[in-house]
Amino acid sequence: MKRPDLPKGYSGWQALDATPQEKSSGKNTLQYITRLGKTIFPGFYCTGPASVRAIKEGSTGFGYDTQCFFTEVNAVQTCFLSTDDCEEFIDVECMRQVSSSNESVVYFFHQFVKSRLMSRDIMKKVSPTTIFFEKSPSELEISIDLTSQPKIAGQNFSLNIILKNLSDKMSSVKFWVRIESVLYHCSAPYKIKAIKMHRSLHPGEDAVIPVAVSLSEYLGRTLHQSIFSVILFAEIQESCSMLYTSDYFQLQMPKLAVEEHETANSKYTTTMKSKMLTAKLVNPLPVTLTRCKFLIEGPGVVNATEIHCKDAPPHGMIQCEISVVPRESHNQNKIVIFHFTCDQLNDIGGYINF
Repeated sequence: MKRPDLPKGYSGWQALDATPQEKSSGKNTLQYITRLGKTIFPGFYCTGPASVRAIKEGSTGFGYDTQCFFTEVNAVQTCFLSTDDCEEFIDVECMRQVSSSNESVVYFFHQFVKSRLMSRDIMKKVSPTTIFFEKSPSELEISIDLTSQPKIAGQNFSLNIILKNLSDKMSSVKFWVRIESVLYHCSAPYKIKAIKMHRSLHPGEDAVIPVAVSLSEYLGRTLHQSIFSVILFAEIQESCSMLYTSDYFQLQMPKLAVEEHETANSKYTTTMKSKMLTAKLVNPLPVTLTRCKFLIEGPGVVNATEIHCKDAPPHGMIQCEISVVPRESHNQNKIVIFHFTCDQLNDIGGYINF
């Protein structure tokens, strides 16, 4: 494609997305503009055409939507928005893997894959205002201590921010702490807490600053894995140095208590004793647990079973019972695994050997 609107050398192959995935806010789309003879109506993203050379070189100021394409081809992780009215979802992963003779590896057209230095220069070109944080400047050391207190679901918890002045001078430190709930792939849809503080440190001084998080601050904002991200930024005002560190932790879930007792059942012979297994759980939250169910499995003991239960009141007991008849075997002891899930809690399990 010829691009008379761009400098010489940026014609040729162009990238475009003919299937916009979502409506825009209108801020990035002019009213009824025309791109190379194509009318663009407000309210929808129109991605491209963008020069492949511009994408590769990081010339994101060239039209159209080159910045979007540059982000896509250089992203470590890409997330797609899924809506309820979507009837089909097609997952195409052909960026760096060829599975048939009809497919071609094309990512080297968009990236300098053999030159890490070139790629780094392009990133600096795209983000000229990016702050490159020093990992460990000699005058200050920062860290996050997550071991000061157990992190148990349904309870308040705290963590410590540790600042160490390694210099022989006074240091004035501004630091920001942000706690977020995340999924295993580190997306952060919920902010739990954010604070900004200032501390002056004497030469060689260590400071421990506690950060408390109450149940009311994270209740209803945690996701299924109950994983939290802690992000710490610090600025040394005397030298204008910036430091960054982060860490993750997961709330401890309560354990299922599984008990066993034999039952008298005339259907079974004396060599096949029926056993009643009971799994119990105390709701650790001050809210009602909804859509509760137990998932039970045990090879050679019981087929995979799903038992739905009534809602569990705040701090109330919830339990289920199942009768099993272990088959005779000379192998190792049998095991039955219980797993509990509900709208508010997940990843709660227990098991029993017999």
